[in-house]
Amino acid sequence: MAEAEKLDGSGQKFVTDRWERPNDTGYGITCVLEGGDLLEKAAANISIIRGTLSAQRAQAMSSRGRSQIDPAGGQPYSAAALSLVFHAAHPLVPTLRADVRLFQVAGCSWFGGGCDLTPSYLFEDDAAEFHGYWKGVCDKYSPGLYAEHKAWCDKYFYIPARKEHRGIGGLFFDDLDAAGAAFDVQAYTEDVARGILPSWTAIAQRRRTQQFTEAQRNWQLLRRGRYLEFNLLYDRGVKFGLDGGRVESIMVSAPPLIAWKYNVVPEQGSDEERLVKLGEGGYAFVYLAKELPTSERPSAPSDAVAIKKDGTLADELERLAAAGRQLSSHQVLDIFRQVVRGYEAVLTDFGSARSIPIHIDSRAAALTVQENAEAHCTATFRAPELFDVPSHCTLDGRLDVWALGCTLYAMMYGASPFQQAVDQGASLALAVMK
Repeated sequence: MAEAEKLDGSGQKFVTDRWERPNDTGYGITCVLEGGDLLEKAAANISIIRGTLSAQRAQAMSSRGRSQIDPAGGQPYSAAALSLVFHAAHPLVPTLRADVRLFQVAGCSWFGGGCDLTPSYLFEDDAAEFHGYWKGVCDKYSPGLYAEHKAWCDKYFYIPARKEHRGIGGLFFDDLDAAGAAFDVQAYTEDVARGILPSWTAIAQRRRTQQFTEAQRNWQLLRRGRYLEFNLLYDRGVKFGLDGGRVESIMVSAPPLIAWKYNVVPEQGSDEERLVKLGEGGYAFVYLAKELPTSERPSAPSDAVAIKKDGTLADELERLAAAGRQLSSHQVLDIFRQVVRGYEAVLTDFGSARSIPIHIDSRAAALTVQENAEAHCTATFRAPELFDVPSHCTLDGRLDVWALGCTLYAMMYGASPFQQAVDQGASLALAVMK
């Protein structure tokens, strides 16, 4: 709390509210700072609770793979959690949300948590810095952990009713079995807790000094509406807490001010539209998550300019198209070499990264993968198998090869090979599958 107060710099202090649940079933501390220079509202919760699982809760937990939990309910449980959310007074400073938690039943322990950003305006260097920080934390424990928990975050913070992602993601994990994991889950969770403020501080300090307009402030209030929509409609923690929990501590994460207007459509080509398109999965990214020392970099021609720290591949293609130019085949192939040879360039389709192979053994599993692809993969870059996933199959690296091919094509010609079908009103799915 002291670190956050110092960062805010206004002299405002956290108000501390200690509370207890009835019948000796738990206690906690809720801390809130309001009206600061940087922090319009900052809230942190610590809760320690115990009780008996209801049938509804037990069924939900056992359905996520917790085999030790009896779906009929009735088992005693204990839980501990630390959560925080920082809503900035400045519209160019993203909202920070994070938590770590422990759940225990029948002698078994599961850990969960995460950290994510929800900006009102998109800055690619902020996104790269934030994700690069958490990749460094994850890499200490497992080479594939970052990709797994980033994809989990993208999938979790999705608003189906809006068909939008909330924010630029980060990390999310749940139900990590302390006994069954291949790494030290408790140490990892503690590292996540220690990294929450450091992952955000430099970004907040950099953006808080920039001038902003009343229109940008109004846009921030509108986007906060999406934040609250997700919490109330989809967040598992909120639903869990509202089932007998302390309402003030649960709703303290809500933004201090929010605006809702009917059918807001941002101006075409604006920064506001760019953020909405990102949320809809409309951009494919190529950016450098981490620069290697010069001595370790592969050789590359000096005119390989399309991998940029100050923008996405989509931005670069739009700039070239506006100037009546396109990337040369030499540049495209050089970028491809950089992707595969050690520049640690990250190629993603906002949330589509998944571990492969994916084994499909039922119609239900096929539909789950298909729905995930519809939510997270830009359609014009999506492999044919993902439009109609067979009930019994294995999805492998050919999905990535297809997406990479579409990306390389777009780099050369400024659009997906199937964009023409979309522009002509034809069925994209049929065009891809043919």
